[in-house]
Amino acid sequence: MAPDEEQLRADLASCRFKVGELKQKWKLVQLDFPTVHFRIRPARIQDGPEWFLLRTDCSGYPGQAPTGQLWSGITNAALPVEERPHGRNGVLIAFSPWNACLYHPVDRMARGHWPNQHAELAWGPNKDITFFLETVYGLLHDPQYIVSKAKTAAAFLPGEAFCAVVAAAKSKAAAFCSASSAANTALCAPFWLTTMLIRTHYRAQSSSMVRGWTLSGNAAGTKVLKWWPTCTHIRRASAKAASIEPIP
Repeated sequence: MAPDEEQLRADLASCRFKVGELKQKWKLVQLDFPTVHFRIRPARIQDGPEWFLLRTDCSGYPGQAPTGQLWSGITNAALPVEERPHGRNGVLIAFSPWNACLYHPVDRMARGHWPNQHAELAWGPNKDITFFLETVYGLLHDPQYIVSKAKTAAAFLPGEAFCAVVAAAKSKAAAFCSASSAANTALCAPFWLTTMLIRTHYRAQSSSMVRGWTLSGNAAGTKVLKWWPTCTHIRRASAKAASIEPIP
């Protein structure tokens, strides 16, 4: 193993890095040296993503600074500008598309734009990967950050698609359980596991193709939770008759 990769792996195992993970500031996603992917948690904003994916190149570490940019797991390419963190005047400058890196002194590709300036923000002999991630985390908590159109799936690499389904299923299951009656509470524990399954859902005016959990109701207000193990065609007589709706 080359010295730069060895040192990076040691720093990724350090207490400082692990504390950041425990605080859910970031998460190591994939290490394929010199490329390393992390998920970084941004400030919470209305309709904003819970995570951004950061792709870094750590060649020469720690002698030279990493370089990185926000990444899309959907396209496996740089996150489109319109999906990056924006303020009132457009995309935040640190995430501008001027080059394939962060426009910030901590990034080795951008450092030359501030010669002999911002030493406190720049890479140095005593810096490590945690310093780099703390910097990005801070940029994503800039008070100017007010909007992003990034999709949830963009924060997951192609091989992690299943993880995205799990996360979405847990969230939907929690919402369902909070609205359920006491009689249905016992069903909530296994519910999110089954909602992770890939389901086919086709809805027409008078029929549906469903697979997975459905919640059916009638005019009397009775609700019945039912599991459809295979893709099933359900015909509905009319909109006023008993409805069968797949839980999204």
